[in-house]
Amino acid sequence: MRGGVLQEIYGCTASAGEAEVLREHLLRRGVRLVEGEEEADWVIIHTCIVIEHTERRMVRRIREHLERGRGVIVAGCLPKARGEVLTGLKGEGRLYAVDTHEVPEMERVAEEVLKILRTRSPGEMPESGDAALTEEVGGFEGVERGVFAGGASSAPPRGIIPISTGCLGGCTYCIIRIARGRLRSFPEDYIVRRMKRLLAEGRREIYLTSQDTAAYGMEGGASSALPALLRRLTAIPGRYFIRVGMMNPWTATTALVEILDAFTDDHIYKFFHIPVQSGSDEVLQRMGRPYTAGEFVSLVEKIKERFPWCVLSTDIIVGFPGESEEDFEKSVELVERVKPPVLNITRFSPRPSTPAARFEGALPGWKVKERSRRLTELHRGISREFMEGWVGRTFKALAVELDRRRGTTLMRSAEYLPVVVEGVLAPGEFYEVEVVEAADFYVKGRLLR
Repeated sequence: MRGGVLQEIYGCTASAGEAEVLREHLLRRGVRLVEGEEEADWVIIHTCIVIEHTERRMVRRIREHLERGRGVIVAGCLPKARGEVLTGLKGEGRLYAVDTHEVPEMERVAEEVLKILRTRSPGEMPESGDAALTEEVGGFEGVERGVFAGGASSAPPRGIIPISTGCLGGCTYCIIRIARGRLRSFPEDYIVRRMKRLLAEGRREIYLTSQDTAAYGMEGGASSALPALLRRLTAIPGRYFIRVGMMNPWTATTALVEILDAFTDDHIYKFFHIPVQSGSDEVLQRMGRPYTAGEFVSLVEKIKERFPWCVLSTDIIVGFPGESEEDFEKSVELVERVKPPVLNITRFSPRPSTPAARFEGALPGWKVKERSRRLTELHRGISREFMEGWVGRTFKALAVELDRRRGTTLMRSAEYLPVVVEGVLAPGEFYEVEVVEAADFYVKGRLLR
């Protein structure tokens, strides 16, 4: 039976968080959310456009749904940064766009979606003219991909809270800042209320997400308000973990002592995602990243002084225009020095309307692929060495994800270490485990009780 609404979510954790909030508002309004395409008359696609390949994938999915007679509501970054792409599709069926970036205003967005859902044919327009895709509209690979089920009682142990949207940066390669604009931090009271609600629903792993969590509250030249926010959140009683999302090196540095003090709370994963993007100061300058490789290394060293076994995640872009062999070798040397257990490697993708898209010195694809492969193999060994250091250790870990086909459960330690154990455990529960074996990117554990 058709008549339902399907949500498809692509891109970053912020995209997934926005989708989750919209889902809650739609369920409260009686919208029937479904799991499969065959049940759907409408599809809400939460889009990602961070690289060209992902954007093409988004457009292909939109076209597929339109060709099958479904109405499509496009959310996320595509409508604001690349609206002209949607304008080119507007004659192919029921196609609309909504802005889901202002999470505290999602109730208004849900009402807008409801008006769109009342549209029964391409010739009928919703009551709100702002919701219809018109000529004026347009003014990640594989990180989070999923389809939400349609029941409020099926809440997973993980909840996502976007704490801001936009950023303070001026990275020359980034199209996301075009889509999301300058930093807008969401009210602290709103975030605290949402945290309490998620915990009341049984969530035990809370992701705080934004384009730069350390920039929270820094509009107008203010200091980072992230430490104060973390203190309020960790004061909420209960057994849970908070994962603080990506922090840029320059914003994290401005309040590093206060941030690290906040991270000492047992509720916070000792996990730090701080993207460096290159080990070459020359490349960083062309990227518009306001720090040096040495400053990044110093930042990491200070973090490891406080939390020696923390899980550090960083990002590297390979093949940036003009990246020489010497530049690339500096990135290799930086990775060898800081030894991040998690390394996200992205091949440079020129994006429309960004300065870097016009830079000279584009590298041939084979060379970029070769550099990516080399970093990948280097990181495999670094990660394996980190994982081997955990063998024989015991600790409490949170069950977060089940793999019923393999009969295993993914757990997370207080450092966000991925631990796989045999058996299907209750998600959201804490267990005592011992690490018995290391793999390349996770450890294997056994339950002690």
